[in-house]
Amino acid sequence: MSKQNLLTGHALFQSLTPAEVARISERAVLRKCVAEDVVYRPGDEARHVFLLVEGEIVLRLPTRSGFSVAIAKVESGELFGLGSLLGDGRYTVAAECLQPCKVLMIDAPPLLEVLQNNNVAGLEFTRRVARAYFARYVATMKQLQSVIDQIDLVK
Repeated sequence: MSKQNLLTGHALFQSLTPAEVARISERAVLRKCVAEDVVYRPGDEARHVFLLVEGEIVLRLPTRSGFSVAIAKVESGELFGLGSLLGDGRYTVAAECLQPCKVLMIDAPPLLEVLQNNNVAGLEFTRRVARAYFARYVATMKQLQSVIDQIDLVK
């Protein structure tokens, strides 16, 4: 499947014109990864948004003790690395492949420009991204709650 078809087939990009999708896809790169490949690490420059085409990825937050905590799983069809659209200069988590994956690396600057010039698409994209982030937030809070429930707290 072509990069352009991958984008037009995704709900987030359906409100874009064919010319806008072409502009974004011409600088996108389809990357094939094996299990345990790291797509990006904390501190890497945030220049791309990623669309997971196939496979499964875990997002890991580093701890001060040198370990990392899995905070979210990304499944086929989901976007990740969205901080690059929010002006974050660096990624704050690691994205690691749990199995062989295909990842579409979307260059953030052209995507941002398209979304700024197409207000309807920009608003729809923002809404969908906000929903995705909120869903990840809720899932993370549920994970935290299950950890807290296992701790013997004194009243």
